[in-house]
Formats: sequence, structure tokens, C-alpha cells
Amino acid sequence: MPCQLRSVVNVLRLPVRIGLRIWKDERLLAVTRLLLLAAVALLGLSAAGTVEITFTLQPSYALLGLAALCGMPWAVEGWLRLPRTLRLAAATLVVVYVVAMLTGSPARLASQGRGGTLRPLVYIADLGLGLATVGLLCGVWSEAFGRRLLISFCTGAAITTTFAVYQWFALRFSLPLSDVNNALNSDGFTTGHRFQGAGLLGWERTRGTFKEPLVLGLFCVMALPLALRAVTSVRRRWRAGIVAIVIVVACALVLTVSSLSIGILIATGAVVTLIVTVRDGHVRVSGTLGAIVVLGLVAGPALLSNPSALSGLTGRSGHDLKLTADNRKVAWRDAVRRWEEQPILGYGPGQSSVRLAYRPDPLAVNRTYAPVVLGSAQGIWAASLIDAGIFGFCAWAALYLAVLSFGARAVWRDRGPRLALIFWAAAAGVVGSEFTGDRVDFRVWLALGALAAASEFYAGESGHGHRKSYEATDEGPAQRVGREFAHR
Repeated sequence: MPCQLRSVVNVLRLPVRIGLRIWKDERLLAVTRLLLLAAVALLGLSAAGTVEITFTLQPSYALLGLAALCGMPWAVEGWLRLPRTLRLAAATLVVVYVVAMLTGSPARLASQGRGGTLRPLVYIADLGLGLATVGLLCGVWSEAFGRRLLISFCTGAAITTTFAVYQWFALRFSLPLSDVNNALNSDGFTTGHRFQGAGLLGWERTRGTFKEPLVLGLFCVMALPLALRAVTSVRRRWRAGIVAIVIVVACALVLTVSSLSIGILIATGAVVTLIVTVRDGHVRVSGTLGAIVVLGLVAGPALLSNPSALSGLTGRSGHDLKLTADNRKVAWRDAVRRWEEQPILGYGPGQSSVRLAYRPDPLAVNRTYAPVVLGSAQGIWAASLIDAGIFGFCAWAALYLAVLSFGARAVWRDRGPRLALIFWAAAAGVVGSEFTGDRVDFRVWLALGALAAASEFYAGESGHGHRKSYEATDEGPAQRVGREFAHR
């Protein structure tokens, strides 16, 4: 029976591949790549240059939506080229959330339009666009496009972090343009400048064009490995500029004084370095790193329960650190309590923020009144329990595991830092998504897509040696649909 089913699937797949090949066009491919490059360059505009509709529409989000529409054939092709386990994990995630939407019991938040009946559809669209972005990068990837993508990202990261460094001085000395954000703050009802707490030298922490310093820190944590990757791929005359970008990104990360972001950078970097050293046979180094990783796993929960111990290292008061950690732990406890009420398929997509809605303290933002606003589960693992129950939690875990294991196998086979650094950025993004927000940020989706695309591309060099020279012209993806058309 399985053989017969496989034969039917193969018969149905052939006309789909032929249709996609007819649909695709060279000019459409060029437009799709241009939109992707622009979206990557504008990733830093997280809370600036946005438009409020039923949700906060970021410029990069709109560009990725256009890229997905123009490049749908390549997105489908990209997913067809990925391993079966990865495709199955992605399909399972979509099915679980669609079923959760159909069977859930969504609530409305009358005080906010973004808490209305359209929220489940917006969440499903957000999830679909994230998965389409992964497939799209796999479908249009080539050696040359990968370099341009890195350069585009580094250019945007340089502008974003340079402004963040400037903001640190501007807030201290009341300089112009100290705040350019127009999106809602993390309290859900104010916009513009909010005091972010004292940090380095007692000056206010910088958040740049993001909602809060933590989110800027997570952006820097992903940007650092990708900037280092660009150093190894660009021509020698451009390396000094990329090194300068690395320094600026590192400075912005320090000025956020985000212990969580820095901890994620160190932890994921140690794990990636451990994989590389074991692969290359460095026994002593890998043994030392293994001990450090185990020590970190033991010390991490202890620091989370007593974050004031980091006060001397970060320069932040023990009270501020404890308040930040307590807010996250309270959100997690509330999320688990909500999940226990409906544990199988949850309340429906996007319901975590509605079910955790709260009324902020108006005195904290110098207001006399504060409306009920959307809450945050502080991590996709907690949000998935409320939105889609235990099935949603397992579906996210399966998708993350499938992508990261695919990337880890490619890193193990590859020599050099090119894949390891992309894997570092993706792993840092995945870990960061477990501590903030109720949806996976598109920076994380792009990092996962770049990891999957680069892993599939470089893995193909060993099994299909012709692909490297064929794709380097940037004409390969327009002429093929799947591996059987890769060589003409």
C-alpha cells in the first residue's frame, strides 16, 4: 500500500513541477530577489516607519508579502527540494493551527481593534508568510544571491545599530532625533519615547528602532554571526567595512545591557563551536567547551530565578533585573494555567495575547488612565500552548528540530565557517523566540530560511557537483524545478 501511495504522489507531482516551470519567468525572478533584498535591508525598522491596521505592518513584512506573491513558484519549488521530514513538520504545523482556528473559542478585546475577530486569520497569514519565506529563499538561492543577501542585511544592520549608538548619546544630552519610533510600545497603548531603565554608566538603555532594548539585543545577536559570515565571503577591499559593521553591532548590543541577549549569544555560540571542534577532531578544545555548555545549562535556570546576581556585571540595579525576570515568569505561569483549561487544541491562533490581556499601571507611563491591552506569553512555546494546545507546542518543536538538525548535519559535513555562522544566527533566533513575543519574528524566519537554503545548496555540492558552477550564474533557479531538472 505505501508503494502504491508513493506512485500516486509521484504521478501527481510531475504536472505540478511542469506547471511551475512554465509559470516562472526570468524577470519575475529578478523582482522577487530584489524584494527579498529590500526586505532584509529594512529588518531594522521594527517599530519605526510602521502602519497600524489590524496589526503593526512593518516595511519588511509588506515587502516579504510582495516577494511571496511574485515568487510563489520558487517558494513551492524550494519546499519540494527540502527533506521530507522538514516538509512534514511544516505541513503539520499549518494543519494544527488551521484545526485550532476552526475548533477554538476566540475571545475579543473590545478596547483594541487588533484583538477582534480577524486576529486568528492574521496569525494564520503571518505563519503562512513565514513558511513561504523559508521556501522562497530555498527556491531562489545561489552563491551570488547569498552574498548579496548578506551585504544587504549588513547594510541595514549598520544603519540600525549606528542609530542605536547615537540614541544612547542623544538621550543623555537631549540631541535631536533621539527617538523615531511610531509603533505602539510594549505596554500596548503608548507610542514614542519611554524610559528604558538605567544601564551602562547610569545612562538610559538604548532600544534604537525596536520596541525595547531586549528586542534590539536579539537583533544584534543574530546580526553578529551573519556579519562575521560576510567578512569571510566578500572581497578583500570590502572587509574593512564589514569589520566596522561587526564593531558597531557589538557596541549596540553592549548598550542594550540585555543580559538575556548576551547570554543567548554566548550559549548558542558555545554549542556551535562545540559542534565544529568535535567535527574537526579537536579533542581538548571540544572537551573544555562541553564542560562549559553543561555548566551553562546548570547555571542558566539559577540565574533566571535570581537575576540580581548579574547586577554587578550589567550595571543595572538588582530591582530592575528581578522585575524583568518576574514579569516573564508571571506570564509563563498564566500561560500554563490557561493551557490547562483547554489543553488539546487551545483557544485558536493569536488567542494567547487576548487571554493574557491586562490593564497597565498608568503611573508607570505618566498617564491618568490605561486601557486593557493585549498581553504577551513571552515566548512562542507558551503562546503555542494557549493558541493550539499540546499539539501546537509539539508542532513548533518538530519544525525547529527539523530545520536545526538539517542545518547541523550540513555544518557537520561542511568545512569552514560559512554554514556554522549561519547556523549560529538561526539558533540564536530560535532560542530568542522562546523568551519574547507570541509570534515568530520575521528576522527568525529569514535566518531559518537562509540556513535551510544554504544547507540544501552546499549539501548539493557533494552529491551533485555541477550545482555550484551552474547556480553561481544566478540563472539556475529559473531553469529548474526539483533535482531531476537540475542538470540540462
